[in-house]
This record gives sequence, C-alpha cells and structure tokens, in this order.
Amino acid sequence: MCRDELVLIYPLSKKYILNPVVVTTRSGEEILKYFLFETKSGKLYEWTYFTENPPITDKENKGLHYGVIAMKELNTITKWNFSFNSLDDENFWSKFVFRKK
Repeated sequence: MCRDELVLIYPLSKKYILNPVVVTTRSGEEILKYFLFETKSGKLYEWTYFTENPPITDKENKGLHYGVIAMKELNTITKWNFSFNSLDDENFWSKFVFRKK
C-alpha cells in the first residue's frame, strides 16, 4: 500500500466512512487523525476517540504505513484489518464512534 492511498473504513451499508489521515502540525510533526463522513447528510466530522496523537515517525511507528498504525489503534476497540471488505461491528460504531459524551 502506497502512503498516498486512502484508508477508508465503513460498514457494508456505507452510511458513514471513517478515514484516518496524516496531518502535519504547525511544528512539522506528522500525526494521525480520523475523520468521519456521513454519506446521507454529506457532513464531515473529526473523530477524536484516540486522544493521544503521537507523531507517526516516533520510534514505535517509524517506517510503518499510517494505515498499519490506524489498524493497531482500531484493534484496541474492534477487530479490523485490510482484509476486511467492511467493518460491520455495530458495537464499534454505536459505542465508540457515535456515542455522545
């Protein structure tokens, strides 16, 4: 997988799409952030479940594609990897993505 390819994570219905992306901070660090797109409304939100955003170039992540880092983070709350066509864990979407604080 090329670094420029998008990682799109969604349920079979594609009602919403989670997209981890590399963002460069003002200080020049590259961090991983997640954005959620609701297909029906066309609205885009930042998903902030993972509050710590270590630089993707830190010792633990050095050399890894950002999608692998996203996979490692997501696997702390659901089961997902690149072999999945969709992420149909309703508990993940309701409890971790759409849960109100």
